[in-house]
Amino acid sequence: RVKAAVNRVCYDEKTGLFDNGFWGSTAIATCVGILDDSIHQKVIEYMVNDIRKEAHRLFVGFTGTRHILQALAMNGYIDDALEMVIQPEYPGYGNIVRRGATTLWESWNGANSRNHIIRGYVSAFMYRYLAGISPAAPGFTKIRFAPQFPQKLDWVRAEYETKQGMLRSAWEKRNGKITCNFEIPAGATADIVLPGKELHNATGKVEITVGIRARDARRSEPG
Repeated sequence: RVKAAVNRVCYDEKTGLFDNGFWGSTAIATCVGILDDSIHQKVIEYMVNDIRKEAHRLFVGFTGTRHILQALAMNGYIDDALEMVIQPEYPGYGNIVRRGATTLWESWNGANSRNHIIRGYVSAFMYRYLAGISPAAPGFTKIRFAPQFPQKLDWVRAEYETKQGMLRSAWEKRNGKITCNFEIPAGATADIVLPGKELHNATGKVEITVGIRARDARRSEPG
């Protein structure tokens, strides 16, 4: 009932907009799965087109920043998500780095706190979608590796210390292929999900190679 009510009130059939096209609320609705299946793709495509018109600048609030990166990555727009992180114009992460930031600022103009974790989801985005690391069971006793491969990145390396030990994820583009390496700590198992290849209950060290063209296949990721 809640889902039906939200779609009835917030979605405009004439314009195809959800909540008048605001990125933050559209992204949140996408991430929590409240959009009706019949409008999901249309709503996402409108948001992506609007983001591109604004040159990937982050015209969105604290909560929206987190969910917009997640929504893009979940729906096959990893290139757009990365562009929102690295583009150098105001407002955005790339802009504050260009202006000398070594911490996360509360406001894009730097007027408030300059050490503010509320914008820290960008770090989680890198781990979850670029390195592809997420827990599939409490305490990382079961791990899910599902990295995505943006055009503007040639390699990614990440590690995360769990109760079982250090886990690692790395990939690199070489000679028209992507070589992925995963390290699973003792006592844990992993499901590895790549375009065209899957491996379940993996242990130890695993190397898998996929074609670069496979990165164009869109797939949904868990939130």
